[in-house]
Amino acid sequence: MNTANIINAVAQFVVAGAAIGAVIVSLIISNRQIKENDTQMNKQIMESRRLATEERQHQSCPIIVPAEAIPNVQAIPDASVNPPRERYLYTSEAPPLKGNIAWALPFYSVPIKVSNIGTGPAFNVHCVLYGYETIYNYQFISWNNGPIGHGKDTTIDFRHPFSNELWLDRSDSIDGEHTIHYPSAGSNPNQAIACLTISYHDLFGNKLASIFDYTIYHQWVRVFVSTPSSPKIALDLKELNDQKKQKTTKPKTSQGF
Repeated sequence: MNTANIINAVAQFVVAGAAIGAVIVSLIISNRQIKENDTQMNKQIMESRRLATEERQHQSCPIIVPAEAIPNVQAIPDASVNPPRERYLYTSEAPPLKGNIAWALPFYSVPIKVSNIGTGPAFNVHCVLYGYETIYNYQFISWNNGPIGHGKDTTIDFRHPFSNELWLDRSDSIDGEHTIHYPSAGSNPNQAIACLTISYHDLFGNKLASIFDYTIYHQWVRVFVSTPSSPKIALDLKELNDQKKQKTTKPKTSQGF
């Protein structure tokens, strides 16, 4: 093979090698683009799913609110006197004040009417009515209510907790921001004599809450109502109470309950 043929063969080899290299580079770039496109598409799919889920949650979001003032129910009669003395939930006050709550009196139950003004059913409805008293057994609780359909009203019966049943302090918070009642040394801008905290689950298992102050004029004032876009609530009222029960020493109790 003469020199010219050798040079020609080498040139053809170089050209062929360059062509193969170009093909390899092209395949690498194409593969990278495919991966990037797949990653972008997966992100778009995940975002679409997230938005669709959020939209469904908004379309099925319960909102539980108190519907009426707490009725002035009769307490368990005082049998220590004869005839038994009748006692009621509210103390006597001069108008326009409508009376404070007699927290220490025993009651068979205290009914509170609530409404679901949201767009979906509410499950696992737990409630705490917390007052200015520091004794745990003077508060009112109601566990495991519901379901409450959207647009429906229901009456929830509250009672005093049994011994060692309530472990929540007035300074505890279900959402990390709003307390179950105003701390003893804190301000009370709504003139609240009680604070009603309601926790509940939506159809997707999300935990939501509604918090309302109950004023000396027997009116409900909104403090907080959660929505699907609100920060997630980790524990509902009952779960938070059970968690504190495992971590806290014996709570304050009162004789007679």
